[in-house]
Amino acid sequence: MRQHGDDRAATNAPAAPVRRRLLVLALAIGGLVMTALATSAVGSAQGVYVGKVEVVVHLPRTLAVPNPLATSNQEAVRFAALVAEVATNGEEVPRVTNQSLTLADQGLRHETMISLVNLGGQWANDFSRPFIRVEAVDESPQGVSRRLEEGIARVTRALDRLQDDAGVPPRTRATASSVPAVPQVRYAPTHRERAMVATALLGLLLTVVACRLGTRRLDGRRGRHQASSDPGGGPPPRTSVTTTPAAPHRLGQASWGQGDPHGI
Repeated sequence: MRQHGDDRAATNAPAAPVRRRLLVLALAIGGLVMTALATSAVGSAQGVYVGKVEVVVHLPRTLAVPNPLATSNQEAVRFAALVAEVATNGEEVPRVTNQSLTLADQGLRHETMISLVNLGGQWANDFSRPFIRVEAVDESPQGVSRRLEEGIARVTRALDRLQDDAGVPPRTRATASSVPAVPQVRYAPTHRERAMVATALLGLLLTVVACRLGTRRLDGRRGRHQASSDPGGGPPPRTSVTTTPAAPHRLGQASWGQGDPHGI
């Protein structure tokens, strides 16, 4: 006899693949649209402008040091480090793997950085020159030039304030100069092609993962629904077996029937 649950399961069976295909189609279209939008946004990102200048701290000439520029003077390096610390209010500069990296390479777009020039590598420091580096990044060359001028002014003010507080006479005061005299500003383009390819691949990967998770959840939900609606899906009912005890064996009758036919 065909039950009502079997009829309902047979009716829903053709609809399950259709729901699965519709779900995959919806997730795939949504993922592709989001991937296209993200790739377009990454591809439309514009580059920035960067600039760099170094402020050289000049100590006064003495008989022992007639040319401070040609002599490695640790006193000048220490004084330049103090000037840089005062100019930045003790702000720490992030460590980079390569000293030639610009602020744009570090992912910054509106920033000014002042630091003592480090000629060392990633694992070693080499502060052997009294050079204070001023770096800037902005979305326009005018913005970079303005930031560099403000950075140079901060270094100069810190240099003068330290000497004013110490009461240094004018003839023995340290001075500063910018190298180059006119800061150079250049355009730093973005890696648009590589960024678009990486964004597209990531979007496609996330779309495939979303489709798999969606279909897996749909299959699990359908399996639980079928298990709850199937009346024969449970464990088989227990059957009780009734046994009748055997009649006691009568030794006398068995002996009489199987013994001597004459009853002896």
